Amino acid sequence: MKHLCTISDESFLIKGLTLYESLIKKSNNFILHYLLIDNEIYEKCKKWENESLKFYSISELIEKDEILKSIKEKNYKYFCWSLASYFSNFLLTPEKDSITYIDSDIYFNENIEIMHKSFGEKEIGLFRHRMFELEHQHNEGLFNVGVVYFKNTEFGKKALEWWADAVVYE
Repeated sequence: MKHLCTISDESFLIKGLTLYESLIKKSNNFILHYLLIDNEIYEKCKKWENESLKFYSISELIEKDEILKSIKEKNYKYFCWSLASYFSNFLLTPEKDSITYIDSDIYFNENIEIMHKSFGEKEIGLFRHRMFELEHQHNEGLFNVGVVYFKNTEFGKKALEWWADAVVYE
């Protein structure tokens, strides 16, 4: 079973559901864990839950983390951006062998198994930005965090925890 996760607010909900539709059309044996930032939308979407789509309310994360709550109060845009690592870390529990975060505006034209096979036995899967050469520093950083994979190993969990901590201390 592949455990995937994404996040959106109401304005990106249609994109996130399109991501799910692309997964249904091209892949199998997955669960898309979907964090909704708007509690009202969560209540409406909960009725669509099934064996391959599970919704979560932002309240579930905020209740467990005072730092996350303070980030939301200070800078909502940064808060939304920081959720990718937090939600992935929240989901990587012992019964899951890995977690793959996917931005809600991504659409798959092929089976996700291709991507997971390319990760192989690696404990982390990242995609490099290819818009500039590696030897040049850019504000965007070297890696695109639109799709990020972490295996449930000691190293994979530590790397994911580091990412979650790193966004707190921008």
